[in-house]
Amino acid sequence: MKLISRPKFLTEEVAKEALSVVLEMKMPGATGKIGDQSFHIVSLAPNKQPGEIFTDEVISPFVLLEYSVGSEKPEWKPHCVSIAQGKAMQLWQGRANGGTDILPHELFPSDTRYWGGVKRDHMVTACSGLKPWHDRMIAGLYTEICVALTYDAWDKSPEKKEGLWYLRYE
Repeated sequence: MKLISRPKFLTEEVAKEALSVVLEMKMPGATGKIGDQSFHIVSLAPNKQPGEIFTDEVISPFVLLEYSVGSEKPEWKPHCVSIAQGKAMQLWQGRANGGTDILPHELFPSDTRYWGGVKRDHMVTACSGLKPWHDRMIAGLYTEICVALTYDAWDKSPEKKEGLWYLRYE
């Protein structure tokens, strides 16, 4: 059995809180909240062997969060789940760039041809079920909220690094 080391402050609780914040936000260009839409979201974060040097080539992902929101049609879910998972892995592996298109020269036969996710600070989040620009927007909001909540957890921690110079907003 391999022991896996995961980020200390990027926890399941942080992931769930970030999702609840995103779901309560107003959906731009539509009436209602983001949580009133139907989509699937997948977020990956880094894990590593204890003592392993942290490099992009070595780090493998773990699923921080995977969740389906809404779904008026039962046939919707398997299709969107598969696409969101594919988007996430392609982003994680660097075979998609989080832009507004796919990279055709990086596509393998089983890959999704859709875009709609982000890779930021060793985190990947992908959504499927909406227009790709809305999928990307939701993924970006979720990822940035996770990062902010992680900083909040670190800031409250007794393990916080002393002597770090930064502005505090209280």
